[in-house]
Amino acid sequence: MKSYMIGNKTVRYYVACKVLLPLLIGGIMYYLFFPEVTFVKTLDSYMPFHYHICGIYNNYALVPFLRFYLFDFIWAYSFANMLQIILLENRVRILLTYVIALSVGVQYEFSQLTGLFFGTFDIFDIIAEAIGITISMLTTICSRRDKNEKN
Repeated sequence: MKSYMIGNKTVRYYVACKVLLPLLIGGIMYYLFFPEVTFVKTLDSYMPFHYHICGIYNNYALVPFLRFYLFDFIWAYSFANMLQIILLENRVRILLTYVIALSVGVQYEFSQLTGLFFGTFDIFDIIAEAIGITISMLTTICSRRDKNEKN
């Protein structure tokens, strides 16, 4: 079986660290701290137990950012990394990945505005998604630059 490489890492390692792990951490954070979120309510309807940590975060200024924008940031970051795997990252495709990932995020937000998908349109969701995608692209570019400098 051929092992595909991205930089000096296997695709499995890349998917685990840059796609699945951020989604898992974000999902756990939402489940534990934000039981009123639709995603968490849906999970709770399927689970025989509920474990939420409520009330300890009400006094922190960072909480609204985490509550409303962290998951948008995380899914956009993971989605952009997954697109890079699919497109096998070269410089032209990194820009293409950015455009595709951002357009999917914008389209999703506008579909919430029109009622096509459940949710609330928020321009700051688009900004959080753009930041997540940008960080994904920058980490890819920097890791490729470091690899080229070592060679």
